[in-house]
Amino acid sequence: MMSAGSDAEQADAARTLGCLAIGCEQNQVAIAEAGAIDALVGLIVRGTYQQRIEGVLALGRLAEGNDEVDKIIDGTSFDVFDDIEDDAVRMLEDIALMLGDDESKDMSSFPALVALMLYGDDQQKNEAQTVLYALGHDRKNYRVKISRDPVAILIAFVRVGTAEEKLESARVLLRLVGDNDASRVTIVQEGGIAPLVALVRDGTDDQKGNAAEALGRLADGNDANRIAIAQEGGIAPLVALVRDGSDDQKMIAAKALGRLADGNDANRIAIAQEGGIAPLVALVRDGSDDQKMIAAKALGRLADGNDANRIAIAQEGGIAPLVALVRDGTYSQQGKAAFALGRLADGNDANRIAIALEGGIAPLVALVRDGTDDQKEKAAWALCLLADDNDSNRIAICGQLVALVRNGTDSQKEIAAEVLGRLAAGNDANRIAIAQEGWSP
Repeated sequence: MMSAGSDAEQADAARTLGCLAIGCEQNQVAIAEAGAIDALVGLIVRGTYQQRIEGVLALGRLAEGNDEVDKIIDGTSFDVFDDIEDDAVRMLEDIALMLGDDESKDMSSFPALVALMLYGDDQQKNEAQTVLYALGHDRKNYRVKISRDPVAILIAFVRVGTAEEKLESARVLLRLVGDNDASRVTIVQEGGIAPLVALVRDGTDDQKGNAAEALGRLADGNDANRIAIAQEGGIAPLVALVRDGSDDQKMIAAKALGRLADGNDANRIAIAQEGGIAPLVALVRDGSDDQKMIAAKALGRLADGNDANRIAIAQEGGIAPLVALVRDGTYSQQGKAAFALGRLADGNDANRIAIALEGGIAPLVALVRDGTDDQKEKAAWALCLLADDNDSNRIAICGQLVALVRNGTDSQKEIAAEVLGRLAAGNDANRIAIAQEGWSP
């Protein structure tokens, strides 16, 4: 095929031989004995640009542990990589023309090549992709297969690039993962989770932040990705960022942990086991406004359906700062904290009592009275869960809601009556408590 096929077929044949040679001495010997080395050298010397690239990469894989083939590479590949460098220089000149001097002067070669690969015209995309593909293989010393997909190339540089290349690749993957579901699928299929986890664990501060945010977006609404991130060891370094990271890192990692916990009990357990609850409680208590809101949401997800986590959050002192957020927080904080208190109260009478003792009932009723539609819904459910199987809470909640039905505005009366109806539905004890307050749903 390398001697008789079309230009594209010959390049594909060289690529296939290179892939067959990866890490397999038996295949390396068989390929060499079949005369492939001479054919590959011929491609490097006389082939098209793409054939020469694939020929060098294939020879590199055949050279593992073989000094003779390694010498052949040294003698044949310099011109190929000179061509790659020439193309890179020419493409950077194209970028300067596209962006203008002011924009392009601050852009180094790697980000510029990535920008051309993703956003240039068809020729620029193809050439930039080829240059980065070859450089990625060069970083890998030819030993790992990298597909020619742009996302796969970026993932390769997250693994083995320089500090700048890793950071820029993580930044671009972060942008891509926010664009559409197809990009998320490709990143996972091309093995992107493991190197992103490695950056969160071992990268620079900027690398950690970008990689953590990318993992959080991959986990959002996708349970298969949540599982994969946990399996790759992603939970521990995210917990470490919430505990010890910069302010931005703490917020990004807290959001990622919340997404990993959403609907996934194995991850909820793992986050608690890695010590994730205490730093999240600390953020709710002492963090910035955004940190408080994000951490409150994460705690609610950790408590959802998991009584061990409900107990742990209470033991770490999480109830008081959540009540404080419902009472005095921003609109976003109030809704997230009301959600968290409801999850903490669900099926756990000790937490119901603790929430009442911290003064949590009155601000929840206030949200039902004056909050946004979303806040009213979350506060209403929290009150229903607080009243469940708890006479003291039931009496306090029903009394305040009946007073609101009597004395509130029309809209307040309507929502209070709706919550009282929920409390009464299928619950004789709640019906009795409501009746004792002089109201019938």
